[in-house]
Amino acid sequence: MKGDFALCQVGTGVAGRKAGRKCAGVGARLWLAAACMAAVNLAIRGTWIAAVHPAPSSDYAWYFNAATRLADGLGYVQGNGEPTAYWPVGWPFTLSVIFRFTGPSVAAGLVLQTVLSAVTAALVTVLAHRLTGELRVAVAAGVAYTLLPSGWAWDSQLGSEQTFTVLVVAMLLVLAGAEGASRFAVAGALAGLACLVRPTLLVFPAALLLIELLRRRALRRALLHTVAFTLAMSVVIAPWTSRNAVVLGSPVPVSTNGGINLYQGTRTTSGYWWSSDPADNPLLRTDDEVVRDRMGTDLAFEFWSEHPGRLVAEAPSRIAGLYSGNETPFRWLHIHGDWSPETYRQWQRAADLVYWALMAVACVGAVVLGRRRRQVLSLLGGFLVFYTALWCLFPTWDRFRFPLMPVFAVLAGCGFLSSRNRDTSASASGDSPRPRSRV
Repeated sequence: MKGDFALCQVGTGVAGRKAGRKCAGVGARLWLAAACMAAVNLAIRGTWIAAVHPAPSSDYAWYFNAATRLADGLGYVQGNGEPTAYWPVGWPFTLSVIFRFTGPSVAAGLVLQTVLSAVTAALVTVLAHRLTGELRVAVAAGVAYTLLPSGWAWDSQLGSEQTFTVLVVAMLLVLAGAEGASRFAVAGALAGLACLVRPTLLVFPAALLLIELLRRRALRRALLHTVAFTLAMSVVIAPWTSRNAVVLGSPVPVSTNGGINLYQGTRTTSGYWWSSDPADNPLLRTDDEVVRDRMGTDLAFEFWSEHPGRLVAEAPSRIAGLYSGNETPFRWLHIHGDWSPETYRQWQRAADLVYWALMAVACVGAVVLGRRRRQVLSLLGGFLVFYTALWCLFPTWDRFRFPLMPVFAVLAGCGFLSSRNRDTSASASGDSPRPRSRV
């Protein structure tokens, strides 16, 4: 494949002007392709949510009600008025901004979901081009992301998946072309916003340091970039941490459910675990969410220190749970919507077929990048390894895989077009391709 992070180097004089015009043409085609992907996503997902829109329940109902309270100026509180940080504030706050204009509205929330998904599709297209310099790869990646039925199903739920995912893809897009510390700071700010939606990226700076060492093989630059990323991420998170210190009496970085989730990971490898029996669930000893969070963390680390072998032994089943099929969103539409068992199973089978086909092509794309663009694969692969390894500590199911699908879509784009690019790749050696146009 041509291009490494789609760099455009143009000279001066007639040749430079011609190269500049060519570069502008590539940029125009890319943004047109991204806009088309966004439009197609809006059409598909808009049609979907118009037909499939169950009432929010469980966590989704809590998000809706919390957003309503925020829009009414009551603060981030439980239904009884008690301040909370149990669920990350990012998604309810985002919903509340919309509700200030529309009033509490499930329809408005679902429309926001489709808009976020459309933006994600556009960013996937641009990310694929930035990483490979190939417009055909970019279009294939956007199409791959667009055609995932599981993504449509998740758009029917008022969950945090889409908000977190669009911020993750934006972060990867900035990292893909980042050279100086300022760009890494921008990526870190995006990661901070993503953490306020889901705190999954709080420990990503450690993985980023390793990724940068692989990409650049220069310790000083890798450290500088990681520090810039971490500082910016911390600055974005700091106001919410300060709020928690004042309101909850503890400087909780984002939310108070991390320790509980860690403890749940000691009780099950996949799915949700919770016991209402105090003899079986020590977390019921207190109603204080901060104390319960610390207790869960302490119990989890105590368990893993006493059973270190289980962490390794259970890793395959947790990874399998993360990368399993697409049952959850469709079963949810059956349980909380009006879908019959037959309808939900048919849609799940169709979604699984598309998902596994995409994953197979993504594996081909990963092999192609491993042979020809190792720097590109280090970013995408590094993020996948980080995210997968993190969930080896928690119970997993297919919902938590959702933010990874844009990355697999980019890899699938590379796999779809690997054979067509073989002739152009043969002239390149190792990871030192000829310069391409900057977009």
